[in-house]
Amino acid sequence: ALRAAAVDYPLPLCSRRDQQLARQLVESNNLRFETNFHDLVGYFQDGRLIACGARRGRVLKMLVVAEEFRGEGVVAGIATELMRLGHEAGEDGFFVFTRACSVHSVTRLGFKPLAEFGGITWLEHGGEIRQYLAQRAALARPGRNAAVLTDADPFTLGHLRLVERAAGEADTVYVFVRADGPHWLPLSVRLELARRSVAHIANAVVTDTGPYRLPVDRFPGYFLRPGDDAAKIRVGLEEQVFGRHIAKPFHIETRVVGVEPPPSTDPGYHSMIR
Repeated sequence: ALRAAAVDYPLPLCSRRDQQLARQLVESNNLRFETNFHDLVGYFQDGRLIACGARRGRVLKMLVVAEEFRGEGVVAGIATELMRLGHEAGEDGFFVFTRACSVHSVTRLGFKPLAEFGGITWLEHGGEIRQYLAQRAALARPGRNAAVLTDADPFTLGHLRLVERAAGEADTVYVFVRADGPHWLPLSVRLELARRSVAHIANAVVTDTGPYRLPVDRFPGYFLRPGDDAAKIRVGLEEQVFGRHIAKPFHIETRVVGVEPPPSTDPGYHSMIR
C-alpha cells in the first residue's frame, strides 16, 4: 500500500503539464522519455508525481518510481492499471523489456523471462507463448524442418521461390507471417495470399508469428545507452524467442533467408539460402 498521504490509484496523465512531470521523473532516473504511447498513468502525492508508466500496444514501458517510494507496491499498481487499459483496448497479453538489474522487480509482477540478448531481457505476462504453441500444435510435423519468416505484404514471387527452395531441402517448411506491425494488407489477407500461393507445395505449412516478431515502433528504447544498437537487440531477442520457444515444437532445424540484390543485377529471382 502507499503512504497515507498518497493517492491510492493511478491517474491518467493527459495534460501537457502531467506529461512534462512524467518526463522529468523518467529522465531523473537516467532513462529516456518516449512519447509514442497509448496510455500514460501515474501516482501523485501532495501534487508531486511519484511514479509513472506507459503502454504501447502490449508493451509496458517507463515503469519508474521515485526512490523513496520503491518497495511500496507502487509499480504493481501502475502495471495493473496499464494492463487493465490494455485489455480494454483488445490486448490479450503483455511484454516488458528491461535491463538485467530490473528483471527481479518485473518478475515479482507476474512476468516471466522469454529471452535475453545484449544485456536486455524480454519478459511476458500471462503465459501467452504456451497458448500460442497450443493453438498451433496440430500443425507440428516430425522430421528435419525449415522455417521462412516473412511479412508477406504482399506475398511475392520471391517469397514463393524461397519457399519452393526450402521445401525441396526439408521435410516440412513452415511459412511464418509476421502478425504485428504497420502493414499495407491486414493479417487475414496476408495469410490467405500466402496459403493460396503455396497450396501446390505439399510440405508447406502457413501460420502467423503471433506477437513474437516485434514491429520497430513497439520495441522500447527508453533504457538504451549511447552506443546500444536498438535494431540489433530487437532482432537478437526475436531470434532467441524463436529458437528457444517456437523452433523446437515444430522440429525446425533451419531458418531460410532470402537476400535480394538491386533489381538491375538480374530481372529474375534473387533470393538465396544461407
